[in-house]
Amino acid sequence: MTFESYCKEIARHRHAQGFKAENNPLRRGFLYDHVLHVVDAFLRQTDKKILILNLPQKGGKSLVVNYLTSYLLSGLSADCKVLRVTNTEDNAIEHQQNINDIYNSDENRALFPHKPSKRFETKSELVLNGQYKKACKSYSVNSTIDGKRTNFIVIDDVYKNFAEAQSPTTTDKIMKYWKTSLYSRLENENSKVIICGTRYTKGDFYARIVNEYSWALFDIITIPAVIDGESFCESVLPISELMRIKSSITEDEFNALYLQNPTAETLSFFATSDFTFDDTSDAHAACPTFSVSDPSFGVGNNMFVCAKIVSYKGVIYVVDIIMSSQLKEEDYFKLCKECDFNLIEGNGIGGIIMRHANEQNIYNIEKFNSKEKLEIRIFESKHDVMGFIFDEKLKDNRLFTQAIDAPGTIPNYHFDVQAVLAAISQCVKENYIF
Repeated sequence: MTFESYCKEIARHRHAQGFKAENNPLRRGFLYDHVLHVVDAFLRQTDKKILILNLPQKGGKSLVVNYLTSYLLSGLSADCKVLRVTNTEDNAIEHQQNINDIYNSDENRALFPHKPSKRFETKSELVLNGQYKKACKSYSVNSTIDGKRTNFIVIDDVYKNFAEAQSPTTTDKIMKYWKTSLYSRLENENSKVIICGTRYTKGDFYARIVNEYSWALFDIITIPAVIDGESFCESVLPISELMRIKSSITEDEFNALYLQNPTAETLSFFATSDFTFDDTSDAHAACPTFSVSDPSFGVGNNMFVCAKIVSYKGVIYVVDIIMSSQLKEEDYFKLCKECDFNLIEGNGIGGIIMRHANEQNIYNIEKFNSKEKLEIRIFESKHDVMGFIFDEKLKDNRLFTQAIDAPGTIPNYHFDVQAVLAAISQCVKENYIF
């Protein structure tokens, strides 16, 4: 039985059981038109080791991967060990449970009546009975893999979210994991890798695999969400909804997430062309002044950034932004005395600065603690930051505009301005700023 016929039988069985179309995703036509027969061809051949499937948001990536894993365990070959890899531990556990449920289902048993029975299962593993070592174990890209060899590696969405994919550091880390912990686990010349995911940037993990492992690549199947002006799957994402999505995000974002054709090297977090610049003097005069700071002070060659802001009639006004790689602690304390309230990122060096401030009887400083990774904080604050009013003089501040529009051109710069803007958003939500 081929994988395509397996999926057809599962879909037919579910339809006979009364499942509606939206609860029977294996009936989606685009899978049969573009995906499943290529997977079968890949499994039959022995020359190439890697197949890449790039599917858009809501394209059924996990569905295809989980049913493929069950199919491999149920009947493809006698000796079949599968590593199932995804972005987080929680998702790895959830996907493994889905695989276990599919393998143990009545419909799977009907298609493979002689499949091996279950020896044991855990939240991250399924091991089968028999003389052959059939098993599936699920991992995240952050977990340690034991020393066992495998016949198949099945990868599904290595990035947790859009923000992670924008970080070259994250991609480098995933590539290192691929090279040292995954690809080296393949047992023999017939072992294979199926990589399924959504594209993000020109330099994301999927692009790196194509560029660095072209000699092992069987094929790249790319399914855009819009094909010849129509939705790839109207029941999943109607064309009207896709057009609404397109109007609400940038062209680079839509090209990557939905058309699977990234047009940006790395998608920028903010752009000064999206900011509103105006005179902030009236708001500044009417309200108390806050400062929000990232106290790098040259640690790791980062830049010290401090934003002076006011909150006026429900709007955040960014009065000024001070950027320096040379600012000293006493310079920061002088700046604090100019403001009514001061907020400082308290992880690490910020706590030391606060202690020194208390020793000098400077008590108008309060710390906040950043949450999540930097890229995630910045990305999730994007909508809020676009609502800030920036003082018009910042539009002519070359270092500020360069830090926003072309951060990669500033040596040893680590998105410190973007981090402070995200911190303002966080402090507003946590009622530090009023």
